[in-house]
Amino acid sequence: MVNRKKSEASSLLARASEINEWKKKADDKVERSLFERAVGCTTPDCQVNVIDREVVITPLTKHYPPDVTAAKFWLMNRKRKEWKEKWEVEAGDNFTGLLGSVIAEVWDKLNGPSKPPPGAEVDDE
Repeated sequence: MVNRKKSEASSLLARASEINEWKKKADDKVERSLFERAVGCTTPDCQVNVIDREVVITPLTKHYPPDVTAAKFWLMNRKRKEWKEKWEVEAGDNFTGLLGSVIAEVWDKLNGPSKPPPGAEVDDE
């Protein structure tokens, strides 16, 4: 009974090891494919045509240009600090003034500089 349980445990560990090895190979393949898509790649291919009832196979090379989304995904995961989407704002940063000036600039372009945006402070001098 004990030998049977040890045998089953050993078999399960071997199977788990095989699964982990397969997962690693799959992850490596996906990583390699993502990298190739991010930087662009060239792959061999063929074109199959039927001409005068004969199958004609023409070898060719396909070129895939770099993909911005794949590159961004790669960099956001490999260089997190430089490519993160959320930036942390420190307490001393003055973004209120910057935001107000951007809103005023957009408002001026849309409505002309004569009217202040709603809720804007008006200096009475």
